[in-house]
Amino acid sequence: MTKELPASREAIAKLQSERKAIAFDRAKRAGWYKDKLDHIDPAKLDDPEEWSKIPIIDKDTLRQWSHDEFMGQVNIAPPEEISEYWRSGGTTGQPVFYPRTFEDVTYGLLSWGRSFPCIGIGAGDLCHISFPIGIHPAGQI
Repeated sequence: MTKELPASREAIAKLQSERKAIAFDRAKRAGWYKDKLDHIDPAKLDDPEEWSKIPIIDKDTLRQWSHDEFMGQVNIAPPEEISEYWRSGGTTGQPVFYPRTFEDVTYGLLSWGRSFPCIGIGAGDLCHISFPIGIHPAGQI
């Protein structure tokens, strides 16, 4: 993992292409995706038409599952790799709890650090962060 911002649109496209392949391989290991990805060509993931064939798990689907069902359907991380559990906002009264691995936390911090230069905030600038840390995922990123 590089901590530097990609230097060009080409570098961003290369990084996205690499990460799509990883995401696709990981999705194939999740129970919910069993037999749902067989018709997708992993060599064509950069083609928006091919990528759009991947079914999306929406929050309505997630809310139907118990925690154990969720863990069995979508979680592929071994327990020792789980750092913490986050929860959705629960605006419907049914928040969704989901595990975040130590790697997820590392990437969250990386994305947070990358956001400042992207919006013109630099050393010595003051930034007010109003998301509650420890409660909302955005507050931790």
